[in-house]
Amino acid sequence: MKTLAFRGTVTEITSSDIPQISIATIVSEDREITIKLDVHEKLKVFDEGDLVEVVFSSEKPDYVYGRDFVGRGIIFALRKGRNAGFQVSIGGLQVNVLCSEELIERHAIEPMEEIYVKISRSRYN
Repeated sequence: MKTLAFRGTVTEITSSDIPQISIATIVSEDREITIKLDVHEKLKVFDEGDLVEVVFSSEKPDYVYGRDFVGRGIIFALRKGRNAGFQVSIGGLQVNVLCSEELIERHAIEPMEEIYVKISRSRYN
């Protein structure tokens, strides 16, 4: 996988049926990528309305402990066509990414690949 990085806005955070887990929605600035992810309350580093920086990478990204979220997961589903995207499991927490098929191909995203997911508040908040 080639590194996929972008800035986006946390547009919504809703509670889930699972205690201490919320579901966050992040939309990229260009509106080409939408992410819905499970967030444990102890790992949440952003609030609704925050501008965030998101990185998907094969290599562990630089991060600041306690300020950034970094998780290692597996791409377990890859969808093409009208609802193109991919899903990552980070120890059971799900990251669902909706994007174009072209983006998947350009970044060489493959199923069963181990990747890192980093989310941090943007310096420009």
